[in-house]
Amino acid sequence: MYLGHKKVVAVAMAAGLIVPEAAFAQAASNGTSPAPTEALETVVVTAQKRSEDAQKAATTISVVSNDRLITQGISDTRALEAMVPSSSFGDTAGATKVFLRGVGQFIDSISLDPAVSVYTDQVYTPRYAVEGPLFDIDHVEALPGPQGTLYGRNSAGGAYNIVTKKPTDQFGGDASVEFGSYSLVDVTAAMNVPLADDLDARVAMNSIRHDGYLTNGSNDQDSFAVRGSLLYTPTADLSILGVASYWHDGGLGTSGINSPFIKPGNPWYEPPQFTQAALGLFRDNNSVAGHVEVNYKLDADVSLTYIPSYVDVTATDRRLTATGMADEADHQRQVTNELRLSGDTPDLNWIAGVYGYQAWSSQSLVLHIPWFNPTFTSLTGPVFVHQNSAAAYGQATYSVLDWLRLTGGARVSWDQIGERGSNQTVPAPPVPFIGRHDWTNFDWKLGAAADITQENMVYLNVQTGYNSGGLSTVPSATIQAPIVQPERLLAFSLGTKNRFFDDRLEINDEFYYYIYKNYQVTSYNSATGQTQFFNADKALVYGNDLSILLNVTDVDQLSLNLGLLSARAQDFVLLPPAGGGPAPNYDGFQLVYAPEATVNASFEHTWEFSGGSTLKGLVATYFNSGYWGTFNHAIDTRQSWFTKTDLSLTYTTADDKWMVGLWVRNIENSPTYSVLTAGGNPGPSGGQIDAPRTFGARIGTNF
Repeated sequence: MYLGHKKVVAVAMAAGLIVPEAAFAQAASNGTSPAPTEALETVVVTAQKRSEDAQKAATTISVVSNDRLITQGISDTRALEAMVPSSSFGDTAGATKVFLRGVGQFIDSISLDPAVSVYTDQVYTPRYAVEGPLFDIDHVEALPGPQGTLYGRNSAGGAYNIVTKKPTDQFGGDASVEFGSYSLVDVTAAMNVPLADDLDARVAMNSIRHDGYLTNGSNDQDSFAVRGSLLYTPTADLSILGVASYWHDGGLGTSGINSPFIKPGNPWYEPPQFTQAALGLFRDNNSVAGHVEVNYKLDADVSLTYIPSYVDVTATDRRLTATGMADEADHQRQVTNELRLSGDTPDLNWIAGVYGYQAWSSQSLVLHIPWFNPTFTSLTGPVFVHQNSAAAYGQATYSVLDWLRLTGGARVSWDQIGERGSNQTVPAPPVPFIGRHDWTNFDWKLGAAADITQENMVYLNVQTGYNSGGLSTVPSATIQAPIVQPERLLAFSLGTKNRFFDDRLEINDEFYYYIYKNYQVTSYNSATGQTQFFNADKALVYGNDLSILLNVTDVDQLSLNLGLLSARAQDFVLLPPAGGGPAPNYDGFQLVYAPEATVNASFEHTWEFSGGSTLKGLVATYFNSGYWGTFNHAIDTRQSWFTKTDLSLTYTTADDKWMVGLWVRNIENSPTYSVLTAGGNPGPSGGQIDAPRTFGARIGTNF
C-alpha cells in the first residue's frame, strides 16, 4: 500500500464532514430523526500547558482515559499504539522507542535523544523510565506533530503527556486485582487521605507479575511501583503539589528472536539453549523520581507556575539480541526546572517561560557475537555523557474577531553535550574517543483558527520542531567523536473539529505535511560489531488523521480513528563502498515504524439492569498496514500487516462500589515485532516480539 497521491488524504478530510451530514440529512428527508441520546463528555486537556476543552484546541490531541485502560487490561505505554492514529512503540532493553506520524528515534544511545518526548505530570521522562506501568492515571494525551515552542528539544515528532490522579479533600480509595494467562497477578491500590483543611495526601501502588511469553521464560514481568503525593493549598490562590515515585522491574527481561520465526507455528519459540540457566539472562531496572509543582495566581488573569524535578534511572540486563548476547548497563540522572507565567482573558491567552535541563548519563555494552562461540566481542564504553539545555519560550492566542483567533509562538534553545568513552573489538586494543559540541536553535509557530459555528472549527498551523544533536560513539580517524547534527522539521497542518446533533457526534480531521531534515539513523556494521550514527538528508511526510466518536444511543458508543501516512526518504544516497561499486541509494524508501495505514475502532454497549447495576461490553480492534524496522529495508526486517482485537465485559454494582471484569487481548494471537534489525541467530534478521493472546479477570472496589 503506497499513498502515491495526496488526493487520498483530501478525500478523507472531505468525507469527515460530508458523510455524517448527508446521512442525517437523508434521515430528516424521510421524516425520521435520530433517537435522543446523551451528549459526549467534555474532555479537559493540558497538552498546551493550560487547561482547555480538547475540542477548542486548534491542534490534534488524542486522549485515552483511565477507564479505557482498565477496561482493556492495559498497564503499559506500548499498548497506546492501538489507540492513537499513526503511532508506533518499540522496546529494546527497557528503552522505549516512540514514533508519531513516522517521526521518532530508533537509536538506543545516551548520546542521542528521542524525537517524541514523554512527560509524566509535566516532567520529562527518560527513555528507560517510559515503560513503567500505567497505574492510578487520570488520562493520557498524545500531541502529534512538532511541538517546538512549548516543549522544545526532543519533540519534533510530538509529545505524550501522562496525567496521574492528584490528591483531593475526600477520604477514599480504590483497589483491584487481576488474574490471567501466563500466571498474571496484577494488584493496584490507591488511597486518598485529607490530613488537614489545607493538606491532602494520596498514595498508590502497583505490582505486576507474569511468566515469560517466550518458551525460554523471557519476556516476563516482575515489577513494583509506588507513588506518593501531597497537595498543600494554604489559600485559594496558592497550591503546592509534591510527588515522589519509585519503580522496579526485574525478571528475565526480553530476548531477541529470529526473523523469520524459527517455528512459524509458534512464533514465541526460543531454542532450548537460549535459557536463563544457560545464559544467565536477567533484567534489573530502577527509577526514582520526584517533583514539585507550585501554582500561584498573581491576579485574576495571571498565574505563575514553577516545576523543579529530579529523576534517577538505572537499567541493567543480560539479553539475547538479533546478533548475539548483550550485557548492558545504563544510568541517567537528570534535573529540570521550568518557570512560566500564563494569562487568560476573553481576548488573549498567553504563556511565557524559561526551562533548564541537565543530565548525567553512562552506558556500557558488551556484545558477544555470536553468543555460542564468539568470533569477537564488541565492547562499547563505559561512555559518559553530560548534557545541558536552556530555553526561553512564549506563545499567545489573540481573538481578532469573535470567530477568528491568531496564534504566534517562539522558542530559543541552547543545547550542549560532552562525551568521553572507548570502543573495543576484542582482541584489538580499545579505541578512546572524546567530544563536545553545542547548538543554538530557534523554533516558531504561526496559526489561525476560525469558528464556523459554536461547535465547528477549522484551523491552520505552520510550526517547527527539532531533535537535539549528539555525538557518535564510533570514533573517526582521530579520537574526536563524530558530530550527529540536530533533526529539524517544518510542519503544515490543516484541520477541523466538529460536534453535531447536540454534541452526540464528534468528527475531527487533520491533514499534515512535514519537511523532515537531517533525521538521525543508525547502521550496524557486522564486520566490526559497531553501530554507527549519521544524518540522512531529508524525508517528506504527509498524511491524514481522522477521528469519529458517536453516541449512537444512551447505551451505545462507536469510535473510529483512521491514520493515513506517507513517510519516505528523499535525497538519501550514501558514499560508495570502500571496495567499489555503486553508492547505496535509498530515495523513496519508507521510514522506519511508519505504517501507511492504521485503524483503531471500538464499539461499547451498556446493559442497564432494573436495580441500577450495569454490564458494559467493549470490542476494540486495531489494524496496522505494516512497517519496516531498518532504514535500508534489510531482508526480513519488515513487519507485515496485522490486526489485534480486544474484548472486555465489566459488571458494576448499582452503588458503583464493586466491579468485576473479564478481558481478552490480541484475540487473533497475531505475532508482531516491536523491534526488527539485520542479523540474527541464524538470521538473516531478528528482533523483539510483542505479547501473544492474553486473557484475564479483574475484581475491584471503590471506597
